[in-house]
Amino acid sequence: MVLGRVKQSAGAKNRPGPTLGEKAALKSVLALLPPKLEPHLERLGLEVVDMALVSSGQRLTVRFTVDKVPGQELGQALGQAGGDAGSGAEGVAGGKIGSAVTVDDCAALSKIVSRLLDELDPGPGPEYSLEVSSPGLDRPLKTLADFERFEGSLVKAKLSLGGKAGLYTGRLANSPLRLITPGGDIPFTLESVISARLVPEI
Repeated sequence: MVLGRVKQSAGAKNRPGPTLGEKAALKSVLALLPPKLEPHLERLGLEVVDMALVSSGQRLTVRFTVDKVPGQELGQALGQAGGDAGSGAEGVAGGKIGSAVTVDDCAALSKIVSRLLDELDPGPGPEYSLEVSSPGLDRPLKTLADFERFEGSLVKAKLSLGGKAGLYTGRLANSPLRLITPGGDIPFTLESVISARLVPEI
């Protein structure tokens, strides 16, 4: 994890904490960020897995979770191996399992996000801190591309099926989307996913 610059408001030392208005203001600024951030993500070979705005003490925290774009891990591994396309590089990267996000990646993105947020909100604005980190072994799955990328992985998902929410764990399969469990297949749609994460297998 990389902790970015902290933006402070004037006279913030004795404040009780962020107000609802300040949260709303920062959310409005963050909503303008994606199109400006996209070209930088493409250049770095990164994708935003999750972006969250949370309260932490007297300030707000903007948390970015980033991962390598599928295929970037393999290219990086091949480059480090001097272009050797042997099975070792594929086993390390594979374009699916694990994350090749480095501290340098997080630091670079943190600087870019800080600059863009300053451009979008040049005034004193609400007080906040910035965190950028990799997703870890229990990476969240949110988009259809995520579910396609991690086909075959063990997944724990909270699904709304038949009007009821339930927790399910199984191997992820596609065409159609489903979890393969000892009790049988559980088909689902992207719209029925409340939350889903990879289950670390060590």
